[in-house]
Amino acid sequence: MKRHIQKLISEILGGMFVSGQINALPDFRLDVPKENFGDYTTSVALAIASEGRFQANDVALIIARELDVLDKEKVLKEVKVVNGFINFFISDSVPAEMVLGMLD
Repeated sequence: MKRHIQKLISEILGGMFVSGQINALPDFRLDVPKENFGDYTTSVALAIASEGRFQANDVALIIARELDVLDKEKVLKEVKVVNGFINFFISDSVPAEMVLGMLD
């Protein structure tokens, strides 16, 4: 699941870079949050906001909206934006093919 989310975020960031919304592709990670903020979280929007062109929450909301469109497999049950962080909740009914594909 983690690789799937990373791929989607990379695709979104690539589009933002090509369109000139961001000047560089930031490095980012997905972490497991310490508290109940989802299955994974990322601070990539904070990194983009540090360039000074956008507020972190605005960037996070753009990414969250795009994730909803790109997640055709419906791996994500919910994506929440909190203080510039993007929190991901994995669906309880992830397609078995995706889980099996991760075991290879």
